[in-house]
Amino acid sequence: MRVFRYILLFAISICFISLTACQSDIYELTKDENAPVAAINGIADEQKDNQKPTDYDIFDEEEIQNNIEKANALLEEITDSTLDKPLSVGDTGAARVIRHNGGSGINNITVNAIYYGDEAQMILTRNGITDKPSGGTEFQVAEYTLLINPEIEYVDIKMTGLDGERLKYQGVSYPMRIYDIMSEMTEANDRYTKLYVYYEVPNGIKEYYLFCGLKFQGFDKPAIYYIENKND
Repeated sequence: MRVFRYILLFAISICFISLTACQSDIYELTKDENAPVAAINGIADEQKDNQKPTDYDIFDEEEIQNNIEKANALLEEITDSTLDKPLSVGDTGAARVIRHNGGSGINNITVNAIYYGDEAQMILTRNGITDKPSGGTEFQVAEYTLLINPEIEYVDIKMTGLDGERLKYQGVSYPMRIYDIMSEMTEANDRYTKLYVYYEVPNGIKEYYLFCGLKFQGFDKPAIYYIENKND
């Protein structure tokens, strides 16, 4: 009998706490003895209307299935790449990124085009870039598309030799660094397009890689693009 009494008191306590947490507005109103019943009921109805939906209300089976299908489609568009089997311009790869709020993630990337000579200079000029390349080099521009906004998941891109290290040509080692151009970024078809990077390429080089993404935490397969220097 004593055990039953404790269980009953516990249940009543839980109900009281729940009612207290949910009905604070009603309590404030009912402190006034003259408060009309209709006003009290109105507050209760308003609280019910403003109640946040549960997870079960937000996600139904059809929506979950649609999300799964979309995720699978995104995975299917990715082509793996290695130093021995790089991607071609137009392929989509997976780039390991550092999120701006911490942690790491994967951003789908597609290098759409490489611009040389006058075409590259035109892109630089319309974006107000007046930098000049070092002697014996030229600026080339890569245009690419991302799945996720680079302001959230930035993709680090480097120019490398075919060994994934610093590009060397005629005994000279060239920097890997690139420079971003995001002023023309456009969101279209659930992608972020019109993203560019520019970088110095030595005159006379035949080929090089664009290394997209970071290498860490056991994920050593960034999106690697083979670039044939068609301006040579």
